[in-house]
Amino acid sequence: MIEDGKIKILLIEESERLAREIIESLSRSRYDLDIEVILDSDFSKEILIRKDWNIIICNYGLEQRRTEIFLALKELNLEIPVIFVSDTRGEEIAVQAMLEGASNYLLRENLNKLPNAIEREIAKNKSKEEHREIERVFKKNQELLEVALSTARMGIWEWNLLNNQIYLSPEALETMGIKKATGKVEEYLNFVFPEEREENYRKAIEAIEAKESFNVEFRFLSPEKGLIWLVSSGKADYDENGKPWRVVGIVQDITLRKESEERLRQTRILIRLMADVVPAMIAYVDRELICHFANKAFLKSCGLPIEKVLNRHLSEIVDESLFRKMVPCMKGILMGGKAFSRQEKIEQNNQVKYWSINYIPHTDDSGIVRGCFLFILDITEAQLALEFLRESENRFASLVKSTTQIVWVGSLEDKEPKIFILYSQNEEPKLKECFYSGDYEKALKELKKAAIEKKAYEAEYRIFNPQKQNYHKYLLKGFPVFDREGNVREFIGTMTDLTEKELAEREIRFQANLLNMVNQAIITTDLKGRILYWNKFAEALYGWKFEEIRGEQILELIIPEEILSIAKEITAEVAKGSAWSGEIQMKKRDGSKFTASCELSLATDERGEPVVIGLIQDITDRKEAERALQESLEQLRQAQKLESIGRLASGIAHDFNNMLTAIRGYSDLALRQLKDDNKALRHSIEEIRKAAERSSSLTQQLLAFSRRQIMQTKVIDINQIIKETVFLLQHLIGENISIVVFPNSKLRFVEADPSQLSQILINLATNSRDAMPNGGTITIETEDVFLDEKFIARNIEAKVGHYVKISFKDTGHGMDSETIKHIFEPFFTTKPVGAGTGLGLSTVYGVVKQLNGFITCESQLGKGTVFEIFLPLSEKALSAGEETYEEEEKPKIKAEKGLVLLVEDEQLVRDLTKQILESCGYRVLEARDGREALVFWEKEKANINLIISDIVMPQISGYDLAEKVRRDHSKIPILFISGFADRLEQLKALQDKNLFFVQKPFSYDSFTRKIQEILESKNP
Repeated sequence: MIEDGKIKILLIEESERLAREIIESLSRSRYDLDIEVILDSDFSKEILIRKDWNIIICNYGLEQRRTEIFLALKELNLEIPVIFVSDTRGEEIAVQAMLEGASNYLLRENLNKLPNAIEREIAKNKSKEEHREIERVFKKNQELLEVALSTARMGIWEWNLLNNQIYLSPEALETMGIKKATGKVEEYLNFVFPEEREENYRKAIEAIEAKESFNVEFRFLSPEKGLIWLVSSGKADYDENGKPWRVVGIVQDITLRKESEERLRQTRILIRLMADVVPAMIAYVDRELICHFANKAFLKSCGLPIEKVLNRHLSEIVDESLFRKMVPCMKGILMGGKAFSRQEKIEQNNQVKYWSINYIPHTDDSGIVRGCFLFILDITEAQLALEFLRESENRFASLVKSTTQIVWVGSLEDKEPKIFILYSQNEEPKLKECFYSGDYEKALKELKKAAIEKKAYEAEYRIFNPQKQNYHKYLLKGFPVFDREGNVREFIGTMTDLTEKELAEREIRFQANLLNMVNQAIITTDLKGRILYWNKFAEALYGWKFEEIRGEQILELIIPEEILSIAKEITAEVAKGSAWSGEIQMKKRDGSKFTASCELSLATDERGEPVVIGLIQDITDRKEAERALQESLEQLRQAQKLESIGRLASGIAHDFNNMLTAIRGYSDLALRQLKDDNKALRHSIEEIRKAAERSSSLTQQLLAFSRRQIMQTKVIDINQIIKETVFLLQHLIGENISIVVFPNSKLRFVEADPSQLSQILINLATNSRDAMPNGGTITIETEDVFLDEKFIARNIEAKVGHYVKISFKDTGHGMDSETIKHIFEPFFTTKPVGAGTGLGLSTVYGVVKQLNGFITCESQLGKGTVFEIFLPLSEKALSAGEETYEEEEKPKIKAEKGLVLLVEDEQLVRDLTKQILESCGYRVLEARDGREALVFWEKEKANINLIISDIVMPQISGYDLAEKVRRDHSKIPILFISGFADRLEQLKALQDKNLFFVQKPFSYDSFTRKIQEILESKNP
């Protein structure tokens, strides 16, 4: 090692001359050389250890010396480079020198190269020293690491991902308590606690894939140590392609830490339990007033959950007024003050409370205050008790002064007991002189006896009344006052003039009887809401006897909890002198609720004290009647509105049907007259005809709503119709909606048009399908019901009688109340534009009404919709049970053509109809109205084979014309043609085998076919 920048050289020569030559050659060296010359004769082994030589230069000719030098270096374990200087040439000599251990070999004639040789040796020696130093440090670190791993109960492991082998260091084996140093990963995973095995392995794999380190803690079933806790950390090495090939990590035994943590957790749980058990409110805040602990009592007082208290500023936890009071105290504590306590009066939930707050500083080992403990005790009861005691003393003093009764004291402390007046509003003589003869001594004797028995004293005596100037009967009531030894030292009590009291009680009983005769609940309370009186009607209304609830809080007794705060606000205003009247919800003893009409006012009692008087009456029945009346009026308004809309719709349909009749009729005539080669024109006319047919379906729906359709009714089995229709419905609504049918109706027969009834179900199913885009269930149920007067009162469209009720329920998204008000109106729809006409439910409504039934709807958003259809039960079904009904078939008679009387006020339709009839070979008498038709009838009645007439016409309608014709010829066939049927009752009265109907607009084929059927079936 080079010290102080000098290179120490030991030069061994056989003569001083040769030594100077070498020293002279070294003078050109850039190093600072420290050269010591030793002649061969002076050399000894000890010279080698005298200094830390950096280089030895020796004459190679000293054969014995060079051998001695190498032996000494080996013996002394010295690594000093040796350079030989030789006078002899030859490669063999150089090789021999190298074999003997020389670092370098020079000829003397090449001494100029000696400085460079020295530099090379110095550099090589320096590199060796650095390497040795690195090895020394590494060895030292290795030793320290082993000591650290052993001390920390930690070991090293390596996981070869290529062969899935684990290598464990001796420290790791010791830490884990196993003996096998290498093995497959699965062998060691088997020792991991089963519940944590897969999770920890997954975490390690995910960290390796993400090129991150991992750290997992787990329980380990050690073969030698039993169940221990280990923590394993590791990180993977990756090849040039980024693929992991091994993982290196450490494993440490953390059983002691885990046990400490568990003990700490148990300690914290114990502290928490102890803190939660004590009635005091406990909290801890740091110097920044951030709360770090709060027990249950503290949380309850704040009305906050634990997550809104911990790590929150104190100002966010307690009331603002309380926080302002606490801040100065907290600052004093945190500035290093001593613990102290203060009493605070606070308002919490509209109640006054008293708290004793103890502020206790929390200091660390250095004495610095780190925070503050708050121990809060609710001393409200004690404070109120103290205040109550003071109030009682003041009240007693005031009572004694304000009472109209005579207050007396019977003293037993003196040798001679005596009774004297403590207070009376009227000046009276000494009490002893007022007693009737002998009664005073009797009173003293009975007073002593009561004192011995330590019980209250009560007796009646005759005492002179100075105002009335005669003796009155007085009741003396006294209560014992005890000394510290428990002996009665005196009695204090009142004297009541029973004569005056009896008169007053007689008056009170009379007034009470008057109040009990009132048909209202009369209740009197003090300003604190305590019941002072209620009459018999109140007892009957609420269910409590007056004796049971005297002095109880009125609001808690008769007001439901949900409106208690409102009632308190009302009574507070009344207590200030404001009268109040209105309706409010109340409850009875059994918990049932009712609506009450209530009048409250402030008054004074006989003593001049303010009291609250309430007059209360149960108006539940009246409110229910008002509600029912309002519902009936709303139903009536809705029915009138729908009736008005229906009339408008029928009028529009009537006029529109006349136009459509002409369009369809002339289209048919044009098609019949058109040659087949004009295909373009034929196509255009056919499209006009199709448009008219589609428009006709809209008018049919309007007529259904307005109940102006001609319906072919018959007695049908409603269960059977539903069963047949459901088969079609399933194809209509799709497979994601299921239909459930409950045919519970036993009578089940109604008079209806089967096709219209099926149309009702189809329209309802279509609406339900749109309300259930993601699928659902439709439930159809029938049942027999009898609607009584009570039901009719709530549903003005219903009539008393037997009905079959069809319930149609879906599980769709439902409707709100505002939508339900309009669902039966024509053209009202909640669907997007173009997705519906708005006539589906209005058609249902019209058909049901035309069948003398009615329909209701109940729905809530998100809870589906229920339609209930009530159809009158067939009278035939009621009388015949479940018998089926079939119409008789009409006999078919050969047709013949003849004269037709055509009656139509609309010229366009009249001209069309005449052309159709004439095209079929009929002769036509054309009448513009009913009057003109009667003229033709009188002249040609014998020749007319068929009358075709509109129904709605000015002056004389089709019905009136039919009635007049029937008087002369009851069997003449009459065919009504109309857009709608007005005055349906009149039409039903006219119905017979010779009365027929064709709905406008009609087609050429349907119209002519109907005429042919009529004339073929007409009797000759």
